[in-house]
Parts: sequence; C-alpha cells; structure tokens
Amino acid sequence: MKATEHTCVEALACIQEWMERRKREGYKIVAGIFLEGQFIYPWKEGEAVSSRYEPAFNYKGVVREDASDEEAIEMLEDLARALADTLKQERVHVVFGTDYFVVENK
Repeated sequence: MKATEHTCVEALACIQEWMERRKREGYKIVAGIFLEGQFIYPWKEGEAVSSRYEPAFNYKGVVREDASDEEAIEMLEDLARALADTLKQERVHVVFGTDYFVVENK
C-alpha cells in the first residue's frame, strides 16, 4: 500500500493552525521559516541498490528568548505531534540545537 503524500500547503496549514491554537490558549509558539524540498533515500535488496525521493519540508523555528529549553522542547514536540496526527505521518524528526528526537505515531 502506497503512503499518502501530502503537499507542503497542507503542512503549512497544519503549522498555522497549531500556532493560532497555542496563541489563543496563551502558550508560546515557535515562529519560523518553511523550506520545501525533496527527501532522498536509498535502500538495498540483495545486490540491487535503489533510491527514491518524495516531497519534504524543513521548518526552521525561532524559540523565544524567555523560553527555557524544556519549554522549547515541549513546543517542538507539540508541533511534531500536530503534524504527525493531522498528516497521518508515522514519524516526525525534530532537531533542537544539538538534540535530535523523533515523534512517532503508532
């Protein structure tokens, strides 16, 4: 079964909805830059090597100066969860400084 590929417009809408919801509820947000691109990955089956690419995006955010690292991680995890749930993604990769984590939908 082929996975559903979402457009970057759908991802942008999800991020906007996330920001607006958090602002209404009085929570801090991560404002940022949305960059469209292609995610390229290879795999090997026996001796055959193949590769594929699919639409992807990178959201580079700016965390408010008054946010602690714990608050920043909470914001990023909440945004990643919103993207994973709304776009039905198995995993969303997050980088914060030198930290890296993955939010997974099971």
